[in-house]
Amino acid sequence: MKRILPLIVLSLLMIDVLAQQPNPCGTTSGRSEWLKRYQLNPELYQRDSDTLLMVPITLHIVGDDEGDGYIRGTDLFDGLCRLNEDFEPANIQFYLSDVRFINNSAYYTHETVLEGAYMMFAENVENTINCYVVADPAGNAGYNLPYAGIAMGKSSVSSFSSTWAHEVGHNLSLPHPFLGWEGGYGIDGSTVNYNDPAPETVTYDYTFFQDQLYEDTLIVDTAIVELVDGSNCQVAADGFCDTHPDYLATRWNCGATDSSQVIQKDPMGVSFRSDGTLIMSYSDDACANRFTEEQIAAMRANLYDEKPELIENQIEGLPLAGTPNEAISPQIGETVQFDDVLLEWEEVENADYYVVQISFLPNFPGPLTDEFLTVDGNNIAIGSLFNDRTYYWKVQAYNSHTFCTEVSDVFEFETADLVATTEFENALEARILPNPAQQGNEILIVSKSSQNKVVDLQLFDISGSLLFETNTQLVAGTSTWALPGSAALPAGTYILRMQSGDAFLSKRLVVQ
Repeated sequence: MKRILPLIVLSLLMIDVLAQQPNPCGTTSGRSEWLKRYQLNPELYQRDSDTLLMVPITLHIVGDDEGDGYIRGTDLFDGLCRLNEDFEPANIQFYLSDVRFINNSAYYTHETVLEGAYMMFAENVENTINCYVVADPAGNAGYNLPYAGIAMGKSSVSSFSSTWAHEVGHNLSLPHPFLGWEGGYGIDGSTVNYNDPAPETVTYDYTFFQDQLYEDTLIVDTAIVELVDGSNCQVAADGFCDTHPDYLATRWNCGATDSSQVIQKDPMGVSFRSDGTLIMSYSDDACANRFTEEQIAAMRANLYDEKPELIENQIEGLPLAGTPNEAISPQIGETVQFDDVLLEWEEVENADYYVVQISFLPNFPGPLTDEFLTVDGNNIAIGSLFNDRTYYWKVQAYNSHTFCTEVSDVFEFETADLVATTEFENALEARILPNPAQQGNEILIVSKSSQNKVVDLQLFDISGSLLFETNTQLVAGTSTWALPGSAALPAGTYILRMQSGDAFLSKRLVVQ
């Protein structure tokens, strides 16, 4: 069944959500046992860089109990586009194995990472990276649980954000370069004074972020602080020698040199600035844009060695055959019934998803724009719009492997109350039963008239072609009669028009 989901654009609310997510990442760093083994002898692991690795994602789009609050479709696919762009130098790409919609307020805004773990245990799909897009992932922009999956705040998924790549980096074994600095020097909550030399070691809590979940158990570890001269880079911090020291564990802005404005001192008192280009750092999105060669090698080795099920079936996608640049219904400039609007556009070969934007203005400003995500279908029933208004709409097509696509031309239509009748004796009402109807079955029309009258009946297909026209005699009161030729109608969408004198109405009919 086609799934159509309205995605209301509320820019001010999105800004408010972002303001409530002060933590860039809820993943407390910790080198997994696999990463420690790998970094002792990386040459023992398969790390080729020439083979494109296609990795499946199960995307869980989470709303509240009423089905409201889903991420904007354009933000979602822009985020996927950015994810693949960030991983292109690693020769790793991601595709949608499945898209699922979850209506659960407790998932949509969860206060603790443990609650997120329960969500993932209940909903995860095996042999994929499970990514959950929610409103508030425990007060963070996102987090990764090694034993479960990734949760991201919807306000952190866009073409401008590296959050998705950051969390997938965690999923494929990468720690933060500031390993152990979350919360200060350790689990006691002490704060960092960057004017002083850093300690030689830091202790940190990684209870929820190890390879398995042990509830009600505090698990701590000690990390060696990395020196500027690189002499301990293989055993300190994240264990990578091409990610230089970084002690900044809160979001920070980079300067013109792509480095931190904050000057830090290593345990030997040597001053330095953090590298802002690293995706696994906490630098702002204007700077974070790359994984290092050693990080790339580790992620590829992790897929081959620890997560081979993710790359066992290398599924290549089919290319999209263009952009939906033809409006089928309404035609450009057409006037339609304001409370029964069906949008249909040119079908794009190999498209799995479409995002439709509809707005009062042709520049589609956020507060005046609604979005609709359709799964497997090139039309949507909008329902009720404002009467006597001009609307603008556009469409973007995607499939399981193609996320960086072009939006269609802008189409426009007018709304009016076409069903309105005079206030006197020519009122006309009708219902189609059943609707939707099953192919091969007879379709009935139940009509109500204030007096005896002849009605002109027309049936159009969705392209506007007239299929047949006939006259029928109605008597005052309620009449039930069969739509001529209805049992022979193929599956599709139709428009039934009835007119008698000044009274007329249009009804949409769907045959499945």
